[in-house]
Amino acid sequence: MAKQPLHIAQSAAELTEIVAQHQNPKAKLRLNALLILKNEPTTKKTDLAQKLNISQATLRTWLKYYAEGGIKQLLHIQTSGGAPTKLPMHIRHILMRKISSPSSFKNFKEVQQFLKTQHDIHLPYSTVHDILHYKMGIKSVYGKLVEKKT
Repeated sequence: MAKQPLHIAQSAAELTEIVAQHQNPKAKLRLNALLILKNEPTTKKTDLAQKLNISQATLRTWLKYYAEGGIKQLLHIQTSGGAPTKLPMHIRHILMRKISSPSSFKNFKEVQQFLKTQHDIHLPYSTVHDILHYKMGIKSVYGKLVEKKT
């Protein structure tokens, strides 16, 4: 018995509009798979998976999600909880403003002290350094913290 082709309820224009509304690249990729199938219904699943640079198993999973729950289920993307950030975004913004100012921090140790005294955030030096250097792109140059050039 032959499998029934996937029926995509949305029009190509609706799918294009939904793609434009989404910021998440994973959601856009999933929606693009539907859009291609809508515009080119004879496209083989193997060709589509290759075109999107995903595995055939991933494509089958996405299409199963759509068949079972429509767009809503297709766009439900599981995320791992992970540990909460040790340095909240609003504090990072404060640090970036201060680092950009002429009276910047001289080193990562001063940032550690600033966080402790001004914001009651107690972090080891290694954590402060890792967040500022690797996540925020800050480096120490001639006794002053500056943004790395990209």
